[in-house]
Amino acid sequence: MRALLNPIIIRELDQVILRPGRSLMSLFYGPVIIAPAGEMEAGRKPGLLPQEQPLLLDPAFSSFWMEPEVLRAAGGSVQSWVRKFNVCQWNHGADEYHHPELTTAKYEHSGLCLCWHHDRVLVDQPLALVEEVARQNAAKYILESVCAHFRYPDHHIVTISDLGCWALVKRVASLLPDTVIRKLLCMPSTEPIKPVYRESELVINPPDPPAIIAAAAEDAPILVVTIDADAPGQHMRRPKIPRWECQAYTDWVKTQPCCGCGASGDDPHHLIGHGFGGTGMKAGDFHVMPMCRICHRDLHDNVTIWESKHGSQLEHIFRLQHRALGLGVIVTDCTS
Repeated sequence: MRALLNPIIIRELDQVILRPGRSLMSLFYGPVIIAPAGEMEAGRKPGLLPQEQPLLLDPAFSSFWMEPEVLRAAGGSVQSWVRKFNVCQWNHGADEYHHPELTTAKYEHSGLCLCWHHDRVLVDQPLALVEEVARQNAAKYILESVCAHFRYPDHHIVTISDLGCWALVKRVASLLPDTVIRKLLCMPSTEPIKPVYRESELVINPPDPPAIIAAAAEDAPILVVTIDADAPGQHMRRPKIPRWECQAYTDWVKTQPCCGCGASGDDPHHLIGHGFGGTGMKAGDFHVMPMCRICHRDLHDNVTIWESKHGSQLEHIFRLQHRALGLGVIVTDCTS
């Protein structure tokens, strides 16, 4: 429960008086958090604030909630999620009858929780009303995903900054509304085109907020792998296997924490043992793991002792490769 109150300041006594009224006195039976009103609450009248997320009421996000890429980034299971309402969401019109059995109805990439009766008659209802309920469900689903991603409590009020950070991490920031991107980038709001401009007011190439934030979110892969199922070497009887080298990948490995102590990595350690490490048998750059100088020296001094303390080299290398593939550092041309 939250409330918006106007304080009465008594500067001579360094005191503040709040007048919540009888209906809000239950707020003050325990510790109370006091915070300044945000931009969304500034225009409201004093009193109890709604429990709904303020962003749900912002019309600027109406198209953002229904974007397929945004819903996929949030989890993509809106139709399963709406089942938790456990009540028919259709309350429009004079028909108050609800069948006791419930089902889920799909609307574009969102969904609704409906009883069997309204699921049957829904095709005759105005699409605008159906779309509004579906949009609200999609918005609540996305905001719940934002709270879960940042591990916020259920009662947390998601701000524009929270949503912007989440969209940037999920690589859907370019789909945010233009006005929201301008707020996040501290850019002035768009001005209407005037019929006459001064020469000093002309801007040849005005900045494009979606393009700026899309470029900021772009993370080019370190390594792009192409699969050749008919490589010439595999048809040779005794092909010579050259050592694979990739400076870009080993440079990225250096930026990862040390596999031994967790400190900043200094060297990409190439696998030794397991058939590698002898003269002319150095492992390729794909079989590396990050290590600091101290742990790297300890490993080469005695591999058995190091692996007994920190685990097998193969395990660390496989985990690093799995992480690189999952983060998009290594990208393949495989589509399925």
